Amino acid sequence: MSSSQNLMTASPKPSQPSQLPKPKEGKDLLPVEVLIAIFIIVEVLIIWLMAPQFTREFTRWKSLRYASKGNYRAAAEELQKLLESPNGAKNPTFLGELGNCYYNLGDFDKSIDYYKQAQENRMNIVTELDDDSPHEYPDFNAMIGLGYFRKGELDKAEEYFQKALEANRLDKVAHMKLGEIEFKRGNYLKAIDYFKFVARDPAYEKAVREYYQRIEAELFKGVEDAGSEAATTASK
Repeated sequence: MSSSQNLMTASPKPSQPSQLPKPKEGKDLLPVEVLIAIFIIVEVLIIWLMAPQFTREFTRWKSLRYASKGNYRAAAEELQKLLESPNGAKNPTFLGELGNCYYNLGDFDKSIDYYKQAQENRMNIVTELDDDSPHEYPDFNAMIGLGYFRKGELDKAEEYFQKALEANRLDKVAHMKLGEIEFKRGNYLKAIDYFKFVARDPAYEKAVREYYQRIEAELFKGVEDAGSEAATTASK
């Protein structure tokens, strides 16, 4: 056998590709059961943290609902609960609405008390804006004046209506009630000065017209009486 044949016979067989090691199956960082448990705990914590806010908002909604239906007693009970919430005792909105409830219930002493508390805490009003823009704060002086007016304490009512005009010279309630106070005192010209500010407002137009008629009757009453006396004297 030739040497060339020996080389062909002795040539190595082609090597088969070596098999790569199988990758290990990946494992979850946390078991599914643990992830579910964590999710449930987070949800419970969120609900627990939001529960006071939800309760307060729901109580607030109930108070507004009762008031809109004219059930001011029930509305006041819900508002009393809100006063017991964090910072509720100094919330001018809650205090002012309690004043409204007791005013409509005819308990003017309580209404005045809550309106005064609202006025003292009026700067605590919560706004959604957190910037340097000027905020408008509520003024409860006109409402305090209404309470005194309904009690018949005209001097105190006038004091608070004047304060309301200092805060807002366009306050229509203050103008109307100051006109009524001057009318009751017999100061008809002063009354007209206040009435004319709201004379064209649809909410006050009818009442002002009636006051004008009464003022006219009072002013001309003296003229008619004097004329009657003169005629009587002349006939004698």
